Order: sequence, then structure tokens, then C-alpha cells
Amino acid sequence: TFPIYSDTGLTNVIDSSLTMNRTLKTQELFTINQKNYVSLIDSSNKLVGFIEENKQLSSTKKEGQYIIFEKYATLNQNNKNIYQNFNFDKKSNTSQYLNKTFYAKGIYYHSNGENFLSLYDNKNKWIGYINQKDVAVSSDKQGAAIKTEQYINLTKKNYSIWQNFGWKKKNNSNNYMNQTLTAKYIYQHFNGNTYLSLYNNNNQWLGYINAEGTQKATGPQGIYYSHNQYVTIKSRNYDIWNNFNWNKRNHSSTI
Repeated sequence: TFPIYSDTGLTNVIDSSLTMNRTLKTQELFTINQKNYVSLIDSSNKLVGFIEENKQLSSTKKEGQYIIFEKYATLNQNNKNIYQNFNFDKKSNTSQYLNKTFYAKGIYYHSNGENFLSLYDNKNKWIGYINQKDVAVSSDKQGAAIKTEQYINLTKKNYSIWQNFGWKKKNNSNNYMNQTLTAKYIYQHFNGNTYLSLYNNNNQWLGYINAEGTQKATGPQGIYYSHNQYVTIKSRNYDIWNNFNWNKRNHSSTI
């Protein structure tokens, strides 16, 4: 970083945290102590300070310089614009990519005070520019945890249940077949797959599983399974329910 001074006497240096990664506009040229300095103004034309001319990071564009970012962005907000360029021509909308995770290769610190990420999918196709405040940023490929509350059943055998997204195996779907579990978080991984964070009815965390090995249920009763067996009621002490809101329909003593 290079010092930005608050005055032309060059006596007071501005805290670098106030100017780091901001794109500012140069306005006037000054010669101080036989060196050239330029004044810097923000998007509101407010004077920020003075910097030596040959040490500034220069750009002729309002969006500033392209800076490598290399993180992952989950588009977790609906109906936000994705831009084609910095004339802010609309390219698409987050609605079609909601909760998906993309690779943010670079970032622009625009002179308007906003930061814009340049997004790519897992096939290296460019998606567009998006305001950083409209995404959740993560250093990991699984993207941001999306809170949910779903009841699911594990319907496919031999699906790995993972300890982490370094793919350390924790368990196997075979051990939970026909059980109803809770998915509390969803991850839309950069690889294109969706992963669920599973818990049992004692709120114990079981691991992450690819959602393709599961089926979502409408409630804690789980999904309907075909049974095709004959049963005989042998006890007089059981309620018969009309639904899983526990509205009583009948009683075993009557049948």
C-alpha cells in the first residue's frame, strides 16, 4: 500500500483500511517537494486525500481494475440483476440460478462504492457480473449453507454419507434405509450436485449426503411405502388417526 495524505502538507496519513480496494477518481495535479501528487475524490465528489502520482493504481474505467478473487459465490437472493457490462446492461437474473454456487474469479471495486464479482460456472462459462452484496461468499466449493427444515427418507442404497467436503466418508445410506431424517441445511455444490446436512430425531448430526439418494417427505411421518400385507388388530387400546396432525378417526376397540 502507498500512503494517502489528508493534506497537501503531507503530514497526516489516512488509515489504509479506509481506502483499501476503493476505486477513486483523480482530479487535480499538485507539485509538492518536487514530486507530483494527485487529489483523489469519491463518487460523491468528496475529497479523500492526496497520493503520489506515479504510485497510484490507475484505471480509465469507473469499475476500476480487475483484481483476482478466486472464491465461491452462492446466489442466495432472489430477483437480483446479473450484468453484461459496467454500463449495467442486464444479462440475466438470480432467479434462474437461485442458491447455485459459482466461481468468482475476479472482483471490481467500482467507483460508485459497490463491489462486483465476475462469475463462472463449473464448465468455465462466464455468467456475468453481480454485486457482492447479493451473494454469499465462501472459500469452499460447497458454497454457503442454506438453512432449511425438510423431512427426508434415504431411498437409494450405497450412497456415501460424508464427514466433510474433503470427501472423508462417515457412513453409508444402507444404514438408514426407511428411516425418516431431518435435513437442516442444503449445499448447492460447485460440482453441480446438491448435498443435505442430515440429523436424526435426537438432533444428532449424521453427515452430508447427495440429495439424489433421498426423497423429500411432506412431514415427519416420512414418505409412503407400498406394504401389501394383511394385518389383524389385536389390542383395544390404540387410536386410529385420520391424518398426521393427529386428528382421531377411530379406535382399535371398534374393529
